Amino acid sequence: MIEKKHIVCIEHEDISKELTASEKEELKDFVIASLNEDDPFPVLYIKNDEIRARNHVGILTTKNHIIEILPKIELGARVEDDPCESTRKYFLEMLRTCHDTKFTHLSDSDIRSLKGFPMLEVFGRLFLETVERIVKQGIARSYENVEDNLGYLKG
Repeated sequence: MIEKKHIVCIEHEDISKELTASEKEELKDFVIASLNEDDPFPVLYIKNDEIRARNHVGILTTKNHIIEILPKIELGARVEDDPCESTRKYFLEMLRTCHDTKFTHLSDSDIRSLKGFPMLEVFGRLFLETVERIVKQGIARSYENVEDNLGYLKG
């Protein structure tokens, strides 16, 4: 099994700058193949021989790549910090404050402990924590009363 190459990029920036020529051509073929006439704004597009992500934040997988697209926010990033790390931190904080998501239980220490992990692993961990919480609560059980004249005893 071929291990997929993990690419981290910021929205609207060139994804292909860290790729070899053959990988870039393969990704271009993927972009062209995924174009749809019904969607005027595809997730990936080609501009000036660069592959960029538009209006999408999250994870995209292709045959040989895992592309992590982070939002175009770098508020307060210091020069010595990895800009992707600070962007991931702010992205998780944004998800935490959004009331329509399941990320409202994230604490500051959770966000700090997830530093350095790819977003796919972050989402996986958060999913497993949610499943664990649900399992600990137990499955709701209730009995349904049914009265009926049956020719046998059921119990």
